[in-house]
Amino acid sequence: MKNVKAAMRGAQETLGFDSPSHMKGLQVFIADIRNCQTKEQEQQRVDKELSKIRLKFANPKSLTGYDKKKYVWKLLYAYMLGYEIDFGHFQAVELCSASKFSEKTAGYLATSLLLADNNDMVRMIVNSVKTDMASGNEHMAALALNTVANIGGPEFADNLFSDISKMILNQSNALSPYIKRKACICLLRLYRKENDGLQPDVWQGKLAALFLERDIGLLTSASGFMLGILEMGKYPVQSWAQVVPPVCQCLANLVQGDCPEYYEYYHVPAPWLQTKLLRILQFFPISMFDAELLHRVNVMLQTILAKPSSQRTPAPPPGPGKKRSKVDAERQNRSNAEHAILFEAM
Repeated sequence: MKNVKAAMRGAQETLGFDSPSHMKGLQVFIADIRNCQTKEQEQQRVDKELSKIRLKFANPKSLTGYDKKKYVWKLLYAYMLGYEIDFGHFQAVELCSASKFSEKTAGYLATSLLLADNNDMVRMIVNSVKTDMASGNEHMAALALNTVANIGGPEFADNLFSDISKMILNQSNALSPYIKRKACICLLRLYRKENDGLQPDVWQGKLAALFLERDIGLLTSASGFMLGILEMGKYPVQSWAQVVPPVCQCLANLVQGDCPEYYEYYHVPAPWLQTKLLRILQFFPISMFDAELLHRVNVMLQTILAKPSSQRTPAPPPGPGKKRSKVDAERQNRSNAEHAILFEAM
């Protein structure tokens, strides 16, 4: 047990995590807000804290990274309560380039929430995002990618689309599925803003390879990205012909039940992924399927359509004054998932 605790402490120190006992000022602030009996008391407490933070930020040389992080978290909490935060933005941007993970987390989150519509401020974190994506630290890269996906916008589209594309296209990148799926989500968000940087002759082979992966999370992200490309309609569907066979193979695996248990939703294998894959196939005309592939698709559709109706029958409504049982709730949720797949198949 001691070894486990020591290892956890070591990991926290390496990544810059703070234990819950730290940032006591933040804890006191939250406790004070919760103890307020009226909205007026809450307003007074928040105004007092914001005035204090504003004074602290007016003398930045005396602030440590820990101080900036603590005050930015307080600003975020006030923002979540519905109060306007019109200062502290520069401190949030500074935290994005911090070396400690906990400080960087506060900076990126504050930037995502407070500065999403401020292109001038967002432009200031582009270099931090690029540095973290190329750092080789999975946790730092994930933070940066989360911020890009949350904000999107033309500033990120212009400056980061090619860098994030390389994370998927570069064969030498030994990136984990965790990072790849975040990269796919970012590319989808940026592609909707700026779709000139994606060429089918470069991308269709790599997207086809993504559908041969085994990680359900990565497959779901790649499916969303592929759907976004097809829905934009910038290129004819024939330009993406290479993705059809691997999409069919991926769907066949799910229909046959080849799915980790933790991705099953009430015994339905990854229903959100199944519906996305079926929607992708709907974009391609029948002429693009050879005889063997068409036979495989027909077998899959027959399997979906021929499922026993008992699996799709929703639970009957509870009687007057009765609550729905847990079994009935599970039956209803499974019915919803099965019907979503059936709808797309039809």
